[in-house]
Amino acid sequence: MSGLSAVVAFTLVGVVGLSLVIGAYLQPTPSLERVLTHLNRPGTASGHDRGPGGLGLLTGRFAPRLVAAFRAYPRLLPSDAELQLAGRTVEQHIV
Repeated sequence: MSGLSAVVAFTLVGVVGLSLVIGAYLQPTPSLERVLTHLNRPGTASGHDRGPGGLGLLTGRFAPRLVAAFRAYPRLLPSDAELQLAGRTVEQHIV
């Protein structure tokens, strides 16, 4: 790569980065009421709560194997405190 092409490439990267920063800075801030409404929304259903044809039926048969596989590697699981904050058991989190 010659010196001129390096300068052109770095200039293009800089212009794109600067435009991303400016675009993010100019985004409107949502109102406090909208944010609180968003935070108080109902939660989404987890996989084991889904109806017929959902992911719950597929993972229901394989749940014991999944739990055993993840328990073999405990670093892949969240801590007990994190699960308690989410109000879930290990089995619910995996499935």
